[in-house]
Amino acid sequence: MLPAIPRSRSSLASHQAKKPQTARRSPSTAQSVSKAHADLGSQRRIPLLTQTICRELLKEGHVRSYIDFFRMVELNASEFSPPAEALHELKQLLTAGEDSQRSGDHRLIYESRKNIARYFRSLGKFDIAMNYYKEALDRARLISNDRNVEIEATRNIGDVLESDGQALEASDMYELSRTLARDQNNQEAEILAAKRLVDVRMKIARQQEKNGVYSDAIAHYMHCIRILQESNPDEETLNDLNYRLGSAFRRNGDIPTAIEYLETFLEKVRKYGDNVKEALAQEVLASCYEGTGDLSLATQYLQNFLTLSSAEPAQKSAQARACHHLGILYNRMGDYNQAVQYFERHYELACGIAGNEATEEGRAVAIDAGMRKIEASKEERSEADATVAIESPKPVEQEMARPLNVGVAQVQLGISRANAHMDQFLRIVKDEKKLGILLQWKATHSFDLFAERGDRSTPDEET
Repeated sequence: MLPAIPRSRSSLASHQAKKPQTARRSPSTAQSVSKAHADLGSQRRIPLLTQTICRELLKEGHVRSYIDFFRMVELNASEFSPPAEALHELKQLLTAGEDSQRSGDHRLIYESRKNIARYFRSLGKFDIAMNYYKEALDRARLISNDRNVEIEATRNIGDVLESDGQALEASDMYELSRTLARDQNNQEAEILAAKRLVDVRMKIARQQEKNGVYSDAIAHYMHCIRILQESNPDEETLNDLNYRLGSAFRRNGDIPTAIEYLETFLEKVRKYGDNVKEALAQEVLASCYEGTGDLSLATQYLQNFLTLSSAEPAQKSAQARACHHLGILYNRMGDYNQAVQYFERHYELACGIAGNEATEEGRAVAIDAGMRKIEASKEERSEADATVAIESPKPVEQEMARPLNVGVAQVQLGISRANAHMDQFLRIVKDEKKLGILLQWKATHSFDLFAERGDRSTPDEET
């Protein structure tokens, strides 16, 4: 049946008046219905294939299938127009469903409804698929000697809800399927439902993070941990949740808790030998320790990130940004020589990425590219502002999300070199004799109009 597809009141009345007790219509009845169909076809220009299938259904005595087929294909032609092979498949599914209905076998009826639902789901017709899945669930509940059918039917509804973008509703159905499986001691079905439930909960949590509702995201991640511990103790997924929780707590302002989860994540990925995840942990922990004011530890973790990611060509942009932020951190710590080294490396990497040409076109780099690889999903992160400010450096995560800009890198390198030579400059300024030489040298190089002689030696050469 298709309760989601409307049909006219006259059509309903006409078909309800027909008695379905017999398996086949009499030849005279089938012929009269076929003639009426042909008349309608001539008025509406029904495709020849549709007319042919409808006639076949009537000749075979599948009147219910004929009604549903015609309603789907013709009366809803603007919304439902599958290719020819799909029409033949639909015919087979509908006739199998009608035959199972006549047999009265609950399991056959369940299977036929499920198969029709899968057909419409594959075509993206989730509303129709949902109606058939619900009919399948109703029938599954009548199979008293096998509760596993109900477990599957419940999970199937969760699948179609998730495909239709109804994550919360899907979560409820997966939870129900998991509960039923636990009651029946069906470990395989319980694990499958638990995986689906964790996946959809994590999807909801990531959306909450994107919306800035970090407390709700944390609640979903914690619920995922409980589900896994109860039904599917997957150590790798559990550890990935440590990373997710650490990131969410950090964004929510709870840095100590964030560090606790991230350090746990880091410790376990080291055991697995996963350099991609380890580099990711080092990078986020650097941001955490910078937030606590421990710049020394922040630089240490960023340096670890550089070491781990150095063998990954795809991480060049992230390495450039890490070098840039290390330069900023060393500037803040007053270690200007170290700052120059990292700004030089940042400039070299930026030039290499941009093809040795100064460009204003940035390339966005996502801070959690590693986790997207882990979860096989596509999570976007917006680009940060490209303005450089040594006096007010951005946290590591924002810095790593900036688009690369060779011109900015060059200016930043010049500023860092100036900072590194500031002490020497101040010593010259304090010495009156050297100050005069410095001013003369500056005038000679910048404003030839004010130069009294052509000596272009540097202040150091004069002394």
